[in-house]
Amino acid sequence: MASRPAAKKLHIADEPLTRHNWYKHVNWLNVTLIIGVPIYGMIAAYWTPLQWKTAVWAFVYYFLTGLGITGGTFSPISRRIPHLLSTLQQQQQQQANPFGPRAVFKTYT
Repeated sequence: MASRPAAKKLHIADEPLTRHNWYKHVNWLNVTLIIGVPIYGMIAAYWTPLQWKTAVWAFVYYFLTGLGITGGTFSPISRRIPHLLSTLQQQQQQQANPFGPRAVFKTYT
């Protein structure tokens, strides 16, 4: 008797998200780290006495990490700035010189 070939199982990304399989779509390592590390820090902070040096360092570090996040957010924009500037310069040249790029006018200031 010949056995039937097994049906090919779909990858989880190709399956629709339902309430019965939502947990398969979650990246549990990321969830554990994003939730676990702050909880561990709060528990450790409860038993660690606060010193003024630690408070100053926490305050400074808070702003430094915020600047890093802001820089990461705007980095895609900063990569496009040279393209945007060249486009802006071309538009300004077209407005200043409506007769084309080769028509040169002498200006006196």
